[in-house]
Amino acid sequence: LWPNGTPSTTIDLSSYFGEAAHDRTFSLPEAEKLAWQGNDLRASEKVAQYALLSLQGIEKQLAAKLGQQRRQQELLGVEEKLIASNDSLQRYIQVMDDSLPKSHQRALSHIGAVAEQQLLDYASVTETSRKSTMAHELLNCFRSFNLLGLEIGELSQRTDSIRQHYTDGVWNPFVAVVMEEAVKKRIFAAYTKVLVPYFIDQVQNTLSCDSAKTIQQQILNTNRRMFALRDEDTKRLERKLRKEEDPKTVLELFNLKNPATE
Repeated sequence: LWPNGTPSTTIDLSSYFGEAAHDRTFSLPEAEKLAWQGNDLRASEKVAQYALLSLQGIEKQLAAKLGQQRRQQELLGVEEKLIASNDSLQRYIQVMDDSLPKSHQRALSHIGAVAEQQLLDYASVTETSRKSTMAHELLNCFRSFNLLGLEIGELSQRTDSIRQHYTDGVWNPFVAVVMEEAVKKRIFAAYTKVLVPYFIDQVQNTLSCDSAKTIQQQILNTNRRMFALRDEDTKRLERKLRKEEDPKTVLELFNLKNPATE
């Protein structure tokens, strides 16, 4: 029955994996207890059972290894996206830096610095499972940083657009020209002197992965609200805004939520 001798409980796998898998073998735990003796059908049945259990064991090990390799490849893909997202943010900051007010420049630079620190913290993690979770979280964080960076970079231009929106052309018959006249001055002043500095301060002092999206959305909503208020009856609002310097109160008066309480 066994012309080449009794089959061994140790299975040689090197021929299936090439030279790189030299001396790769497999045997079931406590294989000696499953060993067979004799040269009859009962012995061949034990060999077949052992072969089946071995194949199942090999399949399980390979599945675990392939699963680990797949997770590593997925992690590499996420890390490439992380690096690309951070590079995009840093390039945008460099391009915009000289064209913005100093306070806006500092806010942008702070976003870039926080992003760099997040990458350094991530690089110090060695545990693969934790690294994978952090990588996906950080990718969402960097998306928020990029959106917030764009919002800060465009804030000065948005302010100019809002200023134009709050300016009317008035005919001056004495000089026969149309002159510009600011309207709803208290609303615009509350925006430029209270809210915009507040948003910049939030970026510089409270920025995190959790707060970035909230601040960005607050700036976006405030700008939209400013355009809407131009065409609303705001006499009561303007009276309440007189000498008001608390940004949280101004946000409430504008019917907007404060980022810290969202």
